[in-house]
Amino acid sequence: MVTGRKWVGTAFGGWKSSDDVPKLVNKAALGEWPIDAYVTHEIEGLEKVNDAIHALHHEFCLRAVVKISEPPKV
Repeated sequence: MVTGRKWVGTAFGGWKSSDDVPKLVNKAALGEWPIDAYVTHEIEGLEKVNDAIHALHHEFCLRAVVKISEPPKV
C-alpha cells in the first residue's frame, strides 16, 4: 500500500529526452553501448512498419528496427 505518494510512469526511465537521449544515441553510434543485443526484429522497408508494430504487441519482440534505406557510405 502506498499512502501519500503518487506513482507515475516515465517515457525514458527518468532520462531527460532533450539532454540525455542524444548522449545515448552517440554512445550507441560509437559502439560504447551494445544495443544490437536488444534488437530482436529487423523489418525491411517502411511499407512493412505495421509488421514491426504487430511484433511489438506480442511477447516475442523486445525491440524492432524498421530499415527505411541503406545507411550512407562514409
